[in-house]
Amino acid sequence: MQARLIRILILVGGSLACVALNYWLVSTGHYRLPLFVVAAFLLIVVFAFRMLLMPQTSASESRINLLKVSTSLRQLGFIGVIGFMVWALTSSRSDFKDMPTWGIVLLYVWGVFVVGAYFWGAKWYKRKADALSADVRKDER
Repeated sequence: MQARLIRILILVGGSLACVALNYWLVSTGHYRLPLFVVAAFLLIVVFAFRMLLMPQTSASESRINLLKVSTSLRQLGFIGVIGFMVWALTSSRSDFKDMPTWGIVLLYVWGVFVVGAYFWGAKWYKRKADALSADVRKDER
């Protein structure tokens, strides 16, 4: 339980520090540095999480958690589809007046990629949960 709370503290505290630092960088005119701050934060989180011990959970708890993650990602995908459709329907030509055509196409492709990644992640976690439940059934026999 303690490792879970430490992970949450690292994510929340680091995110707030990242937002504050990026706000300061943008307000002082450093427009490219926030990308490096976010990349550094992600690397720090990855290495910090590897150093922490993984919490021990039973197979049934892990399966339940995987199903929750799968459902959440699927819901996030549907929210993305609805938001993307609303944005596409309500945007006008004047919104893209100063953008080149390749930039507009890139925006739409990126949106489709992100929404597809949500659904792909949901399917992947669902498969992991199904494989875990199959392993639990084998162990029970």
